[in-house]
Amino acid sequence: MHELAHFIRRHCEEKLTLQTLADQAHLSTYHLQRKFKSVMGLTPREYLEACRLQKLKESLKKHRTVTEAMYEAGFSSASRLYERLDTHLGMTPKQLQSRGERVEISFASTRTALGLVLMAATDRGICFIQFGSSEKSLLGCLKKEFPKAFISKMPQKHRKQFVRWGKCLNEYLDGQVEKINLPLDIRGTVFQVK
Repeated sequence: MHELAHFIRRHCEEKLTLQTLADQAHLSTYHLQRKFKSVMGLTPREYLEACRLQKLKESLKKHRTVTEAMYEAGFSSASRLYERLDTHLGMTPKQLQSRGERVEISFASTRTALGLVLMAATDRGICFIQFGSSEKSLLGCLKKEFPKAFISKMPQKHRKQFVRWGKCLNEYLDGQVEKINLPLDIRGTVFQVK
């Protein structure tokens, strides 16, 4: 399945159907779905979407227009792109491209089963989750990712939301739930996103 994952990453901008992927893996579509999810933790479609979003983010950082980055990443239209962004980006593509210029980002940290995590969010949703050894180093990573953003500690009025997100993340990491339900825009490889 790892070879198929590499194939998907290399060809994510192409139209990849489940049948195309099944043929590539020499499996039926049914067996591909089950085996891929058991190994990768995501369905082939979810993995493909994550690869496309990763490619979009990389293209935006190269100072391409949003339209150029959209097509380069394999999205067939702006409507297809924007229907996915509502649940995956904590900011608009233009704001992401500008490295957070004039975007207000608040952050908080907590302990999890994997160690210290720093979560940051905009008014659109979570835009950053990173694990590390100290809040200072994690804050440095956040500032490097969004050097033009206004970054501040999570206001007390939003603390309940953060506690809820932290609880949800901990339940997922502890294996209490199968799927995490957060308004996420996590930076990283597809594996790191999972």
